[in-house]
Amino acid sequence: MAIRKRKNGRYFIDITFNRKRLRFVSPDNKITSAKAYEDVIKRKLALGEPIKEQEIINEMPPFKKFALEWLESYSKAKNRLSEYKNKLSVLNVHLIPWFGNIQLDKISTRDIDNFISAKINSGLSPKTVNNHLIVLSRLLHIAYEWEAIGKIPKIKKLKVTSKKIDFLEEDELQLLLTNSEGLLKDMIMVAARTGLRFGELIALKYENINLSGLEPSISVIASISRGIEGPTKSGKARYIPLINEVQQILINRYKPTGYVFADENGKFLAHTTYLSQIKKACLKAGLRKIGWHTLRHTFASHLAMNNIDPYSLQKLMGHNSINTTMIYAHLSHSTLIDSIKLLEKPENVILGTKWAQPIFSIEKSLANNKKMPV
Repeated sequence: MAIRKRKNGRYFIDITFNRKRLRFVSPDNKITSAKAYEDVIKRKLALGEPIKEQEIINEMPPFKKFALEWLESYSKAKNRLSEYKNKLSVLNVHLIPWFGNIQLDKISTRDIDNFISAKINSGLSPKTVNNHLIVLSRLLHIAYEWEAIGKIPKIKKLKVTSKKIDFLEEDELQLLLTNSEGLLKDMIMVAARTGLRFGELIALKYENINLSGLEPSISVIASISRGIEGPTKSGKARYIPLINEVQQILINRYKPTGYVFADENGKFLAHTTYLSQIKKACLKAGLRKIGWHTLRHTFASHLAMNNIDPYSLQKLMGHNSINTTMIYAHLSHSTLIDSIKLLEKPENVILGTKWAQPIFSIEKSLANNKKMPV
């Protein structure tokens, strides 16, 4: 319960009961009367006594009003600024134009299915629509937790076909490096040998680098997205050991403070500018056009092909879920073969393409079973 004052000076009791938000108007404009009236409401509810309909103001907000309250009260406090801006964009461009005037508790699964259909017909991909549904789902779950609504409509996400992971083979990476120079070349090498996201790469500072001791490494603690520096995507720091090539680049570029990869004024780099530059380098090298995330896939794919265990790869990549890391599992084919071989008994070895002592013999089976089951 809460006592609130309206602009007209009247007090009312704000309460959620049986997952319905109810407001009871106080008899007069004094706070003492409002508190006394609150006690009356509490007693009626405790005893199960009926409440007169004329005492109740049932104000269920429309979607737009609640969405803006959710953004300011929840998302702004809980999410990174870049994530907050992304939610704001999704709401303003997609969700509010569709659901804006619908009373929050009247949004149905049918309304949501119609929204999905309209967005697909407009040309958006299933993955993009699912991203919009994630924002909608989170908003409605918070509405339920805040007891603004009594139930959450079912949201059925679209099936998304997994795309083949694109990464550079070692000879392709070397070809790209050969056709790059200066700052761009150093950035490509560091990205391909550390798995940093582009936002993490341009947010890397010298104070996050340890080149002394037996295990040189970098601490990945920040990322830049939409021109805003904040925490990493997972919200957690991670540590990445450095190979000699990367160590040398960082030594050559050493400065006491500031961003490792910066413009002439020491400011962080723009994603659009360096996306264009890497595509130009691909064209010069005669390679397909790639983005910076392909270099992150390159780092993970090369480790997977060299049989790194998934949990170590997860830590290096900064994935919150091992399921995300497992998209690289198919690349470690030799690991699967070695694992299966653990099941072999010493006497069951393979000579050429034949078993020395076959575990199962088709001829013997046929002899022992005159009638084979159909």
